[in-house]
Amino acid sequence: MALKLRSKILRNLSSSEILRHYRARSRCSRSIRTLLRRSDAQAFSEEALGLTDRDANYSADQYGNNQAAMEENLPSSILDLGRDLEKATPATFAAVVKAHSLPYIKIATASEIATNIRPGHLWVMNLRSAYAHFLVENGGDIEKAWHLLCLYEETAQNLDWRDWGCLYRDLESSLNHLVKIAKRAWPSISRKVASDETYLWADAICSALYNRDAYEEEEIDEDETAV
Repeated sequence: MALKLRSKILRNLSSSEILRHYRARSRCSRSIRTLLRRSDAQAFSEEALGLTDRDANYSADQYGNNQAAMEENLPSSILDLGRDLEKATPATFAAVVKAHSLPYIKIATASEIATNIRPGHLWVMNLRSAYAHFLVENGGDIEKAWHLLCLYEETAQNLDWRDWGCLYRDLESSLNHLVKIAKRAWPSISRKVASDETYLWADAICSALYNRDAYEEEEIDEDETAV
């Protein structure tokens, strides 16, 4: 049963492409951690928001919030957020983001900053990781996972920070499961992942799953329209 589920979830994924994605994220993460230690507020802010390299923060880049976040926040405020995220846990992550309440730096963008700072302890929460969570929770059922993601998008604007905190913690078991099945499916590739960067690897897998199934969903919609 476990083998069947692994094959169903990871089918048609390129492990080498996922490794490339992970390495790009890892490079950015190391740079961000170095800038945080140096207290270089300007460089840290630009890197953390994906302005220096979009691989550092796909959420901010995707929604076009990175430039607005730089314009509306002092670099020192973004650095202070980074320092507090460095001390955050999965249980306190959402509360830390709420406490700072920086314009244009909401849960998705902040979670990418957090993951870059603590990639072995905190993870990304965006559409891609939410989709992967729904996919794992529903045994690889793409149609059901996609339906749940649509519902998630519809209700996201009405969630408060406590709700986000609960959703954030809910992702942990699914992300750990993805890492586990990837290790079994791609043992040689998985050995190239740093032991303290588990959730950068998980994020790369989530992104691949989302991109694969978003394409398939488009094909399904086109077929239905044609009929």
